[in-house]
Amino acid sequence: MNRRIKSVAARAVQAAMSVISVMQTALIRLLVSAPRPIAEKSLRRILIVRLDELGDLVMTLPLIQALKAGLPDAELTLLVNQSVVGIVEGMTGLRVIGVPVACNKWIRPFVLPFRHYGFVRRELRDKEFDICLLPRRDADDVCATILAYFTRSSRRMSFTERSTPRKLATNRSYDSLLTDVLPVPKLQHETLTNLSMLTAIGLPFSSYDQLLPLPASAVQFAEQMLPEAPTSYVAICPTSGHSALKQWGVERFAEVAGRLAASGRTIILLGSSADASMGQVIEAACKDRCVNMIGKTSLVQMAALLNRCTAFLGNDAGPMHVASALGIATVGILGSSCWHQFGPWGPRHTVLVREIACSPCVKHLKNRCDVCVHGSPLCLYQISPSEVFQSVQAALMPLPRSLR
Repeated sequence: MNRRIKSVAARAVQAAMSVISVMQTALIRLLVSAPRPIAEKSLRRILIVRLDELGDLVMTLPLIQALKAGLPDAELTLLVNQSVVGIVEGMTGLRVIGVPVACNKWIRPFVLPFRHYGFVRRELRDKEFDICLLPRRDADDVCATILAYFTRSSRRMSFTERSTPRKLATNRSYDSLLTDVLPVPKLQHETLTNLSMLTAIGLPFSSYDQLLPLPASAVQFAEQMLPEAPTSYVAICPTSGHSALKQWGVERFAEVAGRLAASGRTIILLGSSADASMGQVIEAACKDRCVNMIGKTSLVQMAALLNRCTAFLGNDAGPMHVASALGIATVGILGSSCWHQFGPWGPRHTVLVREIACSPCVKHLKNRCDVCVHGSPLCLYQISPSEVFQSVQAALMPLPRSLR
């Protein structure tokens, strides 16, 4: 009965969000007129809006790289979540601007549109864009589509609100704010979905690696902190981002870290200050073979430290994607998310997953980041520390000469 009540409540919330989004877009279109689309063959001024989390931004890097290569004379502007802007500190050839999106999720639909309007007036008032790209297949939780509308770009392109059931429920009528509505993309990695936008703007589809350039200051910081050869270091990041259901478990991480340390590796712990207590547990298991940098780095410093390591182990969270983008052998533990879409993208990676009857849990109505039908993520807990240890050990093996 309790589950039935929760299911009814979840449906009621989604219905309410659909009504709110319809009213929201209708009011915005009434108060702010959009320019008529201007058909231009050349794209000289391109705006890319990516206001999501760290991993989402990293999975957009190949698209940005492809745009720079395919349109070398175009002016590129990238709007990113202000909290993760530091990760692209080393990127050149485009203008990067952080957008404040931090806001209680229940009041976002009412607050963020006003904030975005003010942001555009301050930062982009005199800017004219030929096209605005929103590489977001899933639900737009931070009103990025509304921000794109406010920029008055001649073309505004994104994937249809029908791409996922959750997007249709929470972003109903958002398609009306676009000039170019892309069809529901096929099931594939998010990096490939983002790259599919190239075809829509007339560029050849090219699959680029997730290259993440690092500024010299961050590289120097990492070399000072980790002076030994990279083969000595294994990075572990126990964070699960904003979702407790993506957390494999600190005790499990500690067991694997202890076994790696006993085999002669030095463990580099990374994460935000919110992960400090987990770091203490893992550090204790490693005895004196641990460098605990949790809560002690900026995002780009974290990336530089990762770049000094041979292998990475972590949950389905932003640092996993950063490690993959740096070309590090990455072992990712995935549960609630579809590993085909959200696993590591780099050339050397291993995805550990247990697909049970309800996997991935986007299949049912509940929010896969907050609610599990089993009460706890059984799919994650079925992955043993021994299996993870063996996967990391395999990742530490040198590549065969033919694959170098």
